[in-house]
Amino acid sequence: DCAYSVKLTVELRLDGIRPEKGYLPTYTENSYDLWVYPENDGEYTFGGKSEKNGNTVYITENREEAERLLSAGERVLYLPNELRESIEGFYCTDFWCYPMFRSISESMGKAVPVGTMGLLIDNKHPALCGFACEEYSTPQWYHIVSHSDCAVLDDTPSDYRPIVQMIDNFERNHKLGILFEAKVGEGRFLVCTSRLSEISDRPEAMAFAESLLDYAHSADFSPVNEVSMEKLSL
Repeated sequence: DCAYSVKLTVELRLDGIRPEKGYLPTYTENSYDLWVYPENDGEYTFGGKSEKNGNTVYITENREEAERLLSAGERVLYLPNELRESIEGFYCTDFWCYPMFRSISESMGKAVPVGTMGLLIDNKHPALCGFACEEYSTPQWYHIVSHSDCAVLDDTPSDYRPIVQMIDNFERNHKLGILFEAKVGEGRFLVCTSRLSEISDRPEAMAFAESLLDYAHSADFSPVNEVSMEKLSL
């Protein structure tokens, strides 16, 4: 059941706005999206193993442990503490011309902007079944993205797509992943590059973690792309 997070929309309308002036329309209206998640019960752990649905999912931040488990054909949810090649996760999109504003920052001795352009999300993917979201950046992603590094996945096959992808600017044009999966050896591999342990007090982060773990336990978790850890920047 994926009903533990939901999007609600509040719609407001005021009628009779200056009708004596003959303005059309004579009303004003607006709508606001609310993303609702259950209260964090503090039970999620970021290591060890989880038993559910008659199978075991191993949760680890250690590459060697992940590699050993995958070689044994296990299900692994990997939360890497470092990546071989990455771009800093940044929620806000860059302005319209990264090369120009990068050079301006450099000439002024200012920090160079990260230069990414928001999220492309496969929001119909079963890994996000319990995490209500759109195909693009919305506020519940702010802390998840801000506490992440985006893996550079340029060495993966051309048709390989992350579940949650950060869009890069046109100059670098890296394929960047925050959430992605692969078949590695005989194992099933789900990778999340957000440091969820740093935001365990956020209800949206814990709903996201729970959705990933539920997916890793499910029959849907059966990646078809065979990709090595090296090509996944791990």
